[in-house]
Amino acid sequence: SDEETMEATPATAVEPSGEPLHSLERLNKKEFSQLLKDLDNATLRSAFCARSTAGTAGTASAKADQWVGRKIDLKVDEVVQPSRLDSLLQHMERCCVLWRKRRTGQGVQAMQDDEPEAKDADDFVELVTPRALSVLLALAKQNDHHCSLTVPAVRHVWPLLEGSQQWRYDILSLLFEWSQRSISAKAMAEFAARYPQHLQMLIDIVAKEKKEDALPPGFQDNAKKAADFLELGSEAAMQQMMDSLLVQSPMELAIGSVGNLCAAGAPLNLFQEQISGLVPSMVSALRRHLRPNDWRVCGPAAGALCNLLRLPSAAAEVESCSELLLKALSEETKPEIAAMKELKAQLPSRLVASATSRLLGVLVNLVVCRPTSLAQLQHHGALEIVLPLLDPEAYSSQGSDGSDEPQVISTRVCLLSGRLIGAFPDLKLDQEIQLLQKLQQILQTISEFISKVAGKTSIDEKILEFFDPPVRLLVTLLTKTGALTRLARRSEENSPSRSPSPPSSLSSVVLHLSQLLKALLPAQHLAKEEEGASASRLRGNLALLFGQLSDMQAANEDAAVWKALDLGDVVETFLEMFRRERGAAQHNLGVCITKFCSNGRYHERVKEGNGLESLHQIQLPKVNDQKEKEQRMHRLETSVTDRRREILRRR
Repeated sequence: SDEETMEATPATAVEPSGEPLHSLERLNKKEFSQLLKDLDNATLRSAFCARSTAGTAGTASAKADQWVGRKIDLKVDEVVQPSRLDSLLQHMERCCVLWRKRRTGQGVQAMQDDEPEAKDADDFVELVTPRALSVLLALAKQNDHHCSLTVPAVRHVWPLLEGSQQWRYDILSLLFEWSQRSISAKAMAEFAARYPQHLQMLIDIVAKEKKEDALPPGFQDNAKKAADFLELGSEAAMQQMMDSLLVQSPMELAIGSVGNLCAAGAPLNLFQEQISGLVPSMVSALRRHLRPNDWRVCGPAAGALCNLLRLPSAAAEVESCSELLLKALSEETKPEIAAMKELKAQLPSRLVASATSRLLGVLVNLVVCRPTSLAQLQHHGALEIVLPLLDPEAYSSQGSDGSDEPQVISTRVCLLSGRLIGAFPDLKLDQEIQLLQKLQQILQTISEFISKVAGKTSIDEKILEFFDPPVRLLVTLLTKTGALTRLARRSEENSPSRSPSPPSSLSSVVLHLSQLLKALLPAQHLAKEEEGASASRLRGNLALLFGQLSDMQAANEDAAVWKALDLGDVVETFLEMFRRERGAAQHNLGVCITKFCSNGRYHERVKEGNGLESLHQIQLPKVNDQKEKEQRMHRLETSVTDRRREILRRR
């Protein structure tokens, strides 16, 4: 019957001419080139990946299932035929299988040279493999959807990297493309977790530093041709050589793939378990490329280390690179000589991109994942290196080339400096003054921005996230280092009566922060999902600072600079914030209001705003609960009887 024939014969899509549509082997060079061009067209690309359907023979139209007597008459309406992508994946699988048979493994070759199928297998692998890789790469580069459709081929593509120099660059390009997209990167990580030896192949490329891996493929030949053409006065030759430099080298592709895989596999328990043994070799391979002013691989190597820190077992290994990271950062930020600036101006921007932001990213993630590394960074003089990188101009406009690189660098400097100053508050006086001046310039920029948007619209969350690190750094500096006392002393010494333009003053800092505080007042009670957002963090940090300002004002009420300081305008703002906030920020606000109550100048203001009632209703129950929890933990730690009672209760 027709049905039996259809089951016995594999379905193949056929063009109107009757030629098979799926075979890469039967395409000539012209047809294959046309296929690659067609994949740039969205319609033809979708048709390439779509599975076709055909009606069952002998049925003029599709009918619903019907009951005939006591049985149902089932109609088979459609037969799904494989797409050209399905055939492509099968071709890739066959190439991998034949390649494995023909290679010599442990002195044994599955398919000997004298077998009849050996020559056909070699010809098929040699012809179809590069074509299949080109088509897969063309699809993977389009978008996330097509990339996820091609990633099942990873189990047949990745093994080919072991011994094939001919297709090595195409394989690395495809692996790198897959690793950049979330769905395909997760599939790669799952495959690497089952077969970690494949990840070792990429690590070996990074570690061996072969000459052919350092430069893009064919660059030396292009350079020789360009030199010959330059002698003839051709300017196009130089442009061709520059274009070839823009192509990523095998080393860059391998480093990027390793870093992306670590980021994608970090949430997978199996990946963490299987890759933990490879972490030392990964760090050892990547640290070799942390060479300053190595424009091609220093930045990618730092980015890979940053992603590697997501693995729990990697922080201790990356900490061993801290001195090397700081050295590279110091060299990267040194002033350039005129000849180097002129050379950079002539080269494409991607080639001379600074690795500063990525090096800072590694250091920031390192101190977050492993706080004990702060001592080592402090020992190597991290503050002296990173503080000069803070650029107040980055908060007023983007970089001169329209990029956000200065903003990223300044943000990471604030995050790293805040951690270092919080752990080691003994800051040099000249560093403290310089940092305060820069932070005051940033506060001035924030105030100008708030003045522009005041009453027009709410401040965007991304902008608040951008303003949060410098404000947090300022709070840390003033509350943990004694800088607040020294700033007040300098403000009094450089008062307008003595100095017409003081470099930084306590009153101007408080004025800018008060303006920011009022702009952060929430319009309504915060929802649970809004807890811990950038605005909440800003409110909590400002509450810490204003609470300390109130305490110091009460302790130094005779000093002129503290007498002139008036915090009464922000009391009502803090009360409203306290009632509408939640979580840790609300606790800090409650502590700040409590300190205002302790200051005789603001006690009545707090009382008039019903602040005492709010403290009893909101803050007091939280404080009592926290005390009860601490007492209970203390009893469990010190009393054997209480521990036994707790064990019996949990049973």
